[in-house]
Amino acid sequence: MEYKLIPLSKLELDPGLDDLFWKERIQRAINETTSVDTLKQYSTLLLGLCTQRQGVIKGLAKELLTIKNLKINDSELANPEINLEH
Repeated sequence: MEYKLIPLSKLELDPGLDDLFWKERIQRAINETTSVDTLKQYSTLLLGLCTQRQGVIKGLAKELLTIKNLKINDSELANPEINLEH
């Protein structure tokens, strides 16, 4: 079976209205806090959420694309490199 390679940008992956409101609420809370401990809690929450959603996206994309005989370059689904400067 032959697969057609498509870019990830061809899929409709825009956040919904609920997600955009949640993002705004979290952004405001982060901007208003002066507590490092609170920022660490937000970071941990967001890290867990990002990891979970990344796994869901990868799994659903692979299932959907297999059904439609399509393929996305694995590099488009990879986590970005992070350079931490101390």
